Amino acid sequence: MLNFYVERARGIYSFSHLTFHEYFTAKEIVANSAWDSLVEHITEIRWREVFLLTVMMRKADDLVLLMKQKIDEIVAKDEKVLIFFIWLFQKSLSVKCYGRLVETRIFFLHLEYINNFQFFTSDQHFELADYFNVHTQVDHWIIDKTECGLNNSYYFFLDFYHYNNSFSPNDAIFQDIDELISYEPILELKEVLEKIKNELPDPKQEKAKFQELCGENSNRWWTEIRYNVSKYHNIFHDWQFSDEQDELLLQYYSANLLLMDCLNSDCYVSREVRQYIEDTLLLPISEIEKRKKQ
Repeated sequence: MLNFYVERARGIYSFSHLTFHEYFTAKEIVANSAWDSLVEHITEIRWREVFLLTVMMRKADDLVLLMKQKIDEIVAKDEKVLIFFIWLFQKSLSVKCYGRLVETRIFFLHLEYINNFQFFTSDQHFELADYFNVHTQVDHWIIDKTECGLNNSYYFFLDFYHYNNSFSPNDAIFQDIDELISYEPILELKEVLEKIKNELPDPKQEKAKFQELCGENSNRWWTEIRYNVSKYHNIFHDWQFSDEQDELLLQYYSANLLLMDCLNSDCYVSREVRQYIEDTLLLPISEIEKRKKQ
């Protein structure tokens, strides 16, 4: 026979498995419509299963909307983080990568912050992108004539040569820069790339010498390309977030993953509420408030 209770101390009993605690906690929350109390724990990983159980016990419109509001409040008071999300919103309006704007926001969130600042854990790395079938290609070279494809390639190029400092084989960097030049529509940036290409040492010389010469100048080349890519394509910015701001972004991202898990669970959420959450996902709070007034 299963032991549902265990004695924790003399005369004090509790459920033997955490699942029982989570289930009856969810039941109590639903019985009392205690949504406000529940969302106070939106950033606490140990409450994850309680959220998932609660949304399945009744129509979940009110709860998921309250979750969305609480998630947006996580980053609402930090000016620098807000500037990041304003940039993300404006960038997604200027470049059409996918059919829906939320997909473009996710695309640039992963490229601009998650990949190039390498803050989130590998398990979280692409979860939000996976929900919307958004694919970024920083793990290998891809380039095409679209602005999104070119932006993706600059992220790859800058990430690769910054973190790997690899110039092997000798002609690899020539080929990469040549491809960027061939697809780059902005004359000023094309000229920067051509200038740096002309400064590269002769690839026909001995490998060790070639890499030594590249190593002496690589930081200057990288900085110059990054500066101009940021200037002309409005990407790969140096945000310089503090540890506290990194933590806010991690909480915000993780809470949005929880919200998506809830929406994709066996729960009932109206089509209108689902659409609202999708339309406002990753938007700056100022834009969300503006839309509420329309």
